[in-house]
Amino acid sequence: MDVWETRRENMRRIIAATNDSAKDVSAKLGFGSSYLVQMAGPNPTRPISERNARIFEIKLGLDPGALDKPLPDDYLVLGSSKAVVLQKPMMEVDLGVVIQVVTKVLQDENVELPNAKFATLLTLAVNDAKDHDGKAREDVIKLLVDLAR
Repeated sequence: MDVWETRRENMRRIIAATNDSAKDVSAKLGFGSSYLVQMAGPNPTRPISERNARIFEIKLGLDPGALDKPLPDDYLVLGSSKAVVLQKPMMEVDLGVVIQVVTKVLQDENVELPNAKFATLLTLAVNDAKDHDGKAREDVIKLLVDLAR
């Protein structure tokens, strides 16, 4: 399957999962319904361009390039009257463990951060842990600490 078909299948999956009409989904994405149908309808006549794929990703809260590869089956597509959201299920993260690892790295590196930077560092570490089986990765936290200095 080429990138055009992958984007189309991903968008079809998103549209189908929202239980909204193509018109409602296209309004959420900022496009006319006929334009979206031309790209992801049953008989598409237009590819989902690089530009449109990036716009859809931004509006859906996806990482850049996410529509270009098959979405994992464990992604959830949530639809509401206000937004379409595609998200990975929340991984259980032990916040206490993440705080311990962050604190250890800060002590090892002899770095003191203001509260706002510490909170940002902790948020980034928790988000990283969610993406890696709930485990705090010390090497990534060290890189984040280096950036926070």
